[in-house]
Amino acid sequence: MVEYEDILIEVGQLGWYQLTLVLLIDVGWKFNTGWDMMLMIYVGANPGYTCPNTNLLNVSGLTNQTWPTSSLMQSTPSYLGSNATNRTGLVKDQCGPTNEICDGYVFNKDFTSIVSEWQLVCGTDFVSDTITSLQMAGVLFGSLIFGQLSDWFGRKKTFYTAIMMVSLFGFIQSFSVNWYMFAALRFFNGVAIGGGIVIGFVWSVEFLGPKYRPILGVFGAWPFGGCILTAIAYFTRDWRQTMMGTSLPGFLWLFAWWYLPESPRWLLTQGRYDEVKAITQRIAERNKKPMPDIDTFFKDYETQRRLQEGEKHVSTTYWDLFRTPAMAKMTLSFMFVWFSVSVISYGLQFNLKNMAGDIYINTLINVGTLWVFNVVLSVLPMYFGRKKCIISYQFIAVIILIPVVVLYVLEINEEYWLITNILSTTANNLVSTSWTNLFVWTGESYPTRVRDIGIGLNSMAARVGGILAPQTAYLTKFWNIFPFVLSGALSLASGLLNLTQDETRDKLMQDDLPERTWCFCGKKDDDDDLSSDRWSVKNGTNSDVRRAHVNEGFQDTKI
Repeated sequence: MVEYEDILIEVGQLGWYQLTLVLLIDVGWKFNTGWDMMLMIYVGANPGYTCPNTNLLNVSGLTNQTWPTSSLMQSTPSYLGSNATNRTGLVKDQCGPTNEICDGYVFNKDFTSIVSEWQLVCGTDFVSDTITSLQMAGVLFGSLIFGQLSDWFGRKKTFYTAIMMVSLFGFIQSFSVNWYMFAALRFFNGVAIGGGIVIGFVWSVEFLGPKYRPILGVFGAWPFGGCILTAIAYFTRDWRQTMMGTSLPGFLWLFAWWYLPESPRWLLTQGRYDEVKAITQRIAERNKKPMPDIDTFFKDYETQRRLQEGEKHVSTTYWDLFRTPAMAKMTLSFMFVWFSVSVISYGLQFNLKNMAGDIYINTLINVGTLWVFNVVLSVLPMYFGRKKCIISYQFIAVIILIPVVVLYVLEINEEYWLITNILSTTANNLVSTSWTNLFVWTGESYPTRVRDIGIGLNSMAARVGGILAPQTAYLTKFWNIFPFVLSGALSLASGLLNLTQDETRDKLMQDDLPERTWCFCGKKDDDDDLSSDRWSVKNGTNSDVRRAHVNEGFQDTKI
């Protein structure tokens, strides 16, 4: 099959020009959407509060029958200490018998949040986590619509629409007058986040040859952005300033508009050959490679497209991800795995607030080690394959979570808080690293014409998990090992399911779709398979020969 991979192999799979394009896109979406995604860790945190000792306490404890000991509804945040009272006789994080906050409450001054701004405690303590779930619902919606929009209108326009929406709505939120306004805007922020995640990855990977696609994980932009977010939150200590500090930088990416070209793969599927030629010429010149006979390539590609009945000028939809039994099986498997890694990654991260230690230190350890994991572990799929690495990370995470559960069951998790946090963070980051590699694996598995909506649909499944993830931390009030047991079970199931998927390392990404082969579409094709060899049309192109040249392109490309 004639593919744009053939051209990339000749002009260079990765050069300095391609590297700058990928880096700008990758940092653009991972910083902006990453900051906004994790923002509620700080903006929605409870700094803790105290009730005055008037009519509540004396030196020996509670004396007012209106506030009995049994009415202590709120658990004390770990960074404020575990005692209900202190030497001054103040009560920490206490609610009354009708679940109302006490008169004369004073919130801790370490930092401000929407919780302290609008007193979202006691009877309204569910609001912060609900807003986080509402944000994740927006991410789901954005993943769904932006994936389709980018296949219709291109990667560049929709990417910038999403990134500007993230910055604009985030900035407006810093002026919210009540939590209702904040929650509504948070949903639209989520929509933009979902769009940025879907398009950002697809747009960047379409400039790369097969050998260099995992380089996106090597950058470690998402966890590094998390470190920057932690620094911003730590030094501002004010939720409005934190939102401004993470929203305004997004507008800087407007200056890159004139430098970043549209995806040549998408342009190729739209028949915009002059633009493909210009971008390819630029890549060849920057890589100091000769320009291939691209006009002949266009003719062969157009002939190939005409041979695929009903595909020319027909817009793709999500149904095209299920057009063959093999594609349907692959899509459903990926959807479950994406759902699982989302529940695990966000669930364990949101649960940091329930673990011993300072919220800033815990988060910095989490995102800092994730950055190291991304840089070190993300290169392994280049040599050992996507499938083996992802499965290994998920199975190792299961093993690591076992002693965490044991520490909780033995009720020594607070005594060995450092070990507990390290193990939990390691398991969390292994799964998160597998998610980074899963982006590449999933993207390589779909043809160009449905790659974006394929990532979009799987991202949508992940966002369903993201909606549920905040509640896993909440459920620790009833069973403190719930996040760890659930994470272990989902990680095990995902690893087993991944064993049934095909490896994509060194395989050429397809541009067009296979013929429909479901029984209700006609006779099933015996060659129904997702490998590039079996999707090839009989046009004289030898897929094996082209695959052999992948390694040559890897060796010859100058970075």
